Amino acid sequence: MARKWGVKKTKEMKDAFIEQYVKSDGMVSYALKNLNIPNYLYYDVWLKEDPDFKKRVEDSYEKVIDYVESKLFELIRNGDKTAILFYLKCHGKNRGYIERKQIEQTTTMNLNTPIQINIIPPQLQQPEEPNKLEIKEVKKIDKKNGD
Repeated sequence: MARKWGVKKTKEMKDAFIEQYVKSDGMVSYALKNLNIPNYLYYDVWLKEDPDFKKRVEDSYEKVIDYVESKLFELIRNGDKTAILFYLKCHGKNRGYIERKQIEQTTTMNLNTPIQINIIPPQLQQPEEPNKLEIKEVKKIDKKNGD
């Protein structure tokens, strides 16, 4: 399709896309739909074949992120506790603002014996056994002897 448009029309469409992309807060599908540009043209042709266009899209996305961050900081300055906690969970991890579990496992094993690890999904775990990890020894089958 880009080749049918010609170079000038393709450049105009790319420029229009960038403008629409920023207006749509970085939502690619919305910008493509508004301009009636097929997805394959954007993803498989423009982004892959035009590094300058790809860079413009990336720069535009950074502007969108900057705008959203500015709104987050407005909320923080106004004392919004949720915004404050969100920021600390993202940027204060090295100071302990984290909600993930850290599991350390030290074990010794016989390198000649394979092990099987079964991780039980949270929805199947019993409440009194959170994050249970089962380790079972698996017998190695000797194909020669049929064992």
